[in-house]
Amino acid sequence: MNRLFFIKFYNVKWDKIKGYDRYFFVMNHNLQTCPYCNRNYIFTVNKKKNRLRPEIDHFYPKSIYPSLAMSFYNLIPCCQICNHTKKDKDAFKDNLKSPYEMNFFDFKFKYKPKNI
Repeated sequence: MNRLFFIKFYNVKWDKIKGYDRYFFVMNHNLQTCPYCNRNYIFTVNKKKNRLRPEIDHFYPKSIYPSLAMSFYNLIPCCQICNHTKKDKDAFKDNLKSPYEMNFFDFKFKYKPKNI
């Protein structure tokens, strides 16, 4: 299938789907902070004239994996800083873990005091 079909659909058609657009997608996640950094607040304002939403990261970049451009599990609402830091890194080759797949036991924190 033509790779450009998926990218064109994402760029042109998504917000024209009645009842389901970028704002609806982000609002239904009900996230308060960025799932990557957990530092920056993300929120959605959906008024007719002043629409505001967080950026949507393509975990697997649409430039490399265009068939995943509209996959629910590939789209991650996030802050601008994280989205632009990750850019087009290939999540598969760089062995990155999606926030949808993370769990509590993926992280271990240690603290070692230097002195008393």
